[in-house]
Amino acid sequence: MDEYTQATVKHMGQLDSAHDTSMPDTDSTPSKGFHASSVRHAQQSLDIQDIVVQNPSATFFMKVEGDSMEPLGIFSNDIIAVDRSKEPREGCIVVLSINGEMLVRPFDMYKNDTNTAEEDCVLWGVVTGSVRQF
Repeated sequence: MDEYTQATVKHMGQLDSAHDTSMPDTDSTPSKGFHASSVRHAQQSLDIQDIVVQNPSATFFMKVEGDSMEPLGIFSNDIIAVDRSKEPREGCIVVLSINGEMLVRPFDMYKNDTNTAEEDCVLWGVVTGSVRQF
């Protein structure tokens, strides 16, 4: 069994468009302290939806369990955005349903895995981003 098969996803849901998820975007990068003046000079809003959601009606959010995707920057308890309408391409990360279990894998591994043909395997969607709480 390869090193990427253990990251599973749980707690799936879609974005609630009634909530405003934007925050002010400043013209400077964060520093060690809080500069109230930079917030007053906000140029535009920064919205997480604009970053990770390309097709709202086909985008779902899932909580990742397991640490096998850490080499690719996805950690246990991260929330990933998954677009069901997006076509996978080389180098992307996908969510698969294998025998009813949702797994996160690199697309290249799925594409080259001959065992998935023997299992009940469905390419569920393409990961478009992740959010991590500290």
